[in-house]
Amino acid sequence: MGKVILLTAYRRPAFFQRVLDALAGCWGIAEYTVLVSVDTCAEQPELTAQCVELARDFKATRDVRIRVHDPKLGIDGNKLFAFPQAFKEADYCIHFEDDIIPAKDCLRFLEWGGERFRIDPAVLSVSAYQKECLFIDGDTEWHKVRGTYGSYRGQGGFAWWGIGVWQDRWQAVIGDESAYRAFAGNLVNGRMDWWWKKWMEEHSMCQIHPYVSRCQNLVGEPGTENEGVNSNDPLAMENFNSEGVWQLGDLPDPSPDVWRVK
Repeated sequence: MGKVILLTAYRRPAFFQRVLDALAGCWGIAEYTVLVSVDTCAEQPELTAQCVELARDFKATRDVRIRVHDPKLGIDGNKLFAFPQAFKEADYCIHFEDDIIPAKDCLRFLEWGGERFRIDPAVLSVSAYQKECLFIDGDTEWHKVRGTYGSYRGQGGFAWWGIGVWQDRWQAVIGDESAYRAFAGNLVNGRMDWWWKKWMEEHSMCQIHPYVSRCQNLVGEPGTENEGVNSNDPLAMENFNSEGVWQLGDLPDPSPDVWRVK
């Protein structure tokens, strides 16, 4: 089987453009099939059209496939549709929503985690996101020090922001969707995070996270003063340039064998 990335999008072409620009710069992107699942915005169909056009213009890999949903499925309904489609291409799916900016080595980290923890019964998924400001070994500039940069840990919280999911875990947690839909009731769109976190806790599992985030979540209105990133790290903005694309600066190119658990 090949490698697959799933992108879900809805009415935010300005953010989606940044996601695609950053993804185009990721190491290894040309090896992937990219599936784009776009929800229609009935109130502003021009936004849907812009998202679709951006996906069509994505040339960093040869295989880009676009599916438009009308009427819209919703943020989690879109996942329920699209992940099973992605698993027809590969048994491990990397997923980004339309406001998640990946670092250049984001795919590398998620690939490594996908292989390292594939058969680990304690690991439910791999996330490229880290919200906190974490320091180890006396590091004070984590974004420039290999020790912190190359570390990871299992965490109890669950994040969908830049995630790798195996098909067998998806089947265990979602299956035919009946258990999730019974749990969510009329909030199928909005309870997915809680369902995965609940399942993870009940089965004594964790999600793998890097110490230094390999992606960031854009917030606010694109192009305005209230645009920012969802991070508690005071240094987070140092990793973005004016276009909101991750900056590695003078970091070394860490290979997977230097990543270590802390």
